[in-house]
Amino acid sequence: MSLPRGMRRAIPVVGLFLLGLAQPAVSQQKGSIEITPTFGYQWGGSVQGYEGEVDVDDGAQYGLILGYRVQKELVVEFFWSYLPSRAQFEPYYLTSVDPDLVGASTDLGTHYFQLNALYEMGRGKTKPFLGAGAGIVMFSPENSKYETNVYAAMNFSGGVKIYLSEKLGLRLQGRLLMPLYVTGGGFYVGTGGTGVSVGAGVPIVQGDLSAGLMIII
Repeated sequence: MSLPRGMRRAIPVVGLFLLGLAQPAVSQQKGSIEITPTFGYQWGGSVQGYEGEVDVDDGAQYGLILGYRVQKELVVEFFWSYLPSRAQFEPYYLTSVDPDLVGASTDLGTHYFQLNALYEMGRGKTKPFLGAGAGIVMFSPENSKYETNVYAAMNFSGGVKIYLSEKLGLRLQGRLLMPLYVTGGGFYVGTGGTGVSVGAGVPIVQGDLSAGLMIII
């Protein structure tokens, strides 16, 4: 009897997990560096406007994580992720929108560049973690009619690291990705003192699930 295709694909991942559990506990040292190429799936999300919304397709995501262990439980990381997908404008009402925008679409590359702090929990070889950080996101359309846009962005992450040995590990994670835009700001002076106000928002919410093989040096 043959196994379903989905179960056959899961066997290598389950095997690595069981192999990690069979290894003795690994203690990572302060000053070590983790290099983790990643592959996963990202939700594109949508941006709502006055006349319609721009939908970004979900798809396969590629990335790279570079981490430096500041303490035994604390890692400072830089990560880059890339989602090649497609964006399309969907009007709310066909009669009230520019005809040139109806059905407008373009291939779109979404690049995140983020600096994170990651806290690991537990003392064994399997360590859950939580992380958060900020940086920028770049939306790069292939069609030259549309401009590349760069925004500030923040992220929250959680997952597990399975240390197979002192030099090798498996990383499974999920992330919430949130671009930010500034709507305005001001500086005020009054009898109560002085201050600065800034208005900002989150135009689109994205997320991903990914896995990677950690190389520790």
